[in-house]
Amino acid sequence: MAQAGGSKDFPWAEEVKKELDNLEKAEIGNPKTPLNKTPYLSDEVVDKINEGIKYKYDVALILDSAAAFFGRDNVGLCGVAHFFKIAAVAERADAFVAIEFLNKRGGNVKFGPTAEPPSEDKWHTKEGSDVCKAFVKYLALTKVGYNCAHKLYGQAVKQNDAHTVTFLECCIFESGEKMRELAWFVTHLKAVKGDKHAIKNFDRELECKNCCFAKAAGVEAVVPCKLQIGTMKRKLATETFALSWKFMKDD
Repeated sequence: MAQAGGSKDFPWAEEVKKELDNLEKAEIGNPKTPLNKTPYLSDEVVDKINEGIKYKYDVALILDSAAAFFGRDNVGLCGVAHFFKIAAVAERADAFVAIEFLNKRGGNVKFGPTAEPPSEDKWHTKEGSDVCKAFVKYLALTKVGYNCAHKLYGQAVKQNDAHTVTFLECCIFESGEKMRELAWFVTHLKAVKGDKHAIKNFDRELECKNCCFAKAAGVEAVVPCKLQIGTMKRKLATETFALSWKFMKDD
């Protein structure tokens, strides 16, 4: 830093020179020498975020397994199946967000082997397809992710890593909102457990809400809802009819 006494030297010359030296040593494409990594992002935090990315992919596969089971022809709970499809895509989207965060901060993204998802028979009981079991499982998975993010948040605060703290605050808030929604579903399903008519009504209501779920998760374009597809077809038919009617009217 510049000394007192009216010196006109650039006060941060030494800090800038140090950063220039580090940038000169950096090799293009070498993951060990990122250009934009700062000392505030520790390797331990990067490893924890990579673990979170792997966890998101593992959860997505579990939800894919649930979606595959409930969408079977001898189960026929299309609303539940589509909900878990949306949830699986949303989990992968969360992983993409974490990947983008590490890329922006100069962290190295490391992918590990994913865990084998449960087979379809895990979602079936003697009484039939257990919808409540699937939602309880998803709620438990979400709570584990929330707890891990909260622990990492405390670590980032201790290291004065403001950027990671802001990122984790968003993750924690979204997980909290998701837990509340899933808790409502679990409460409803436990209240009507064993009532097949109530489960079928729940499935239909869920299909009606899937548009909102996909939109809220930001995956509306990736996993369009059946109702959205139906709306588009109806809109297209209406526009076609309107054009033909106008053509006849002009004649």
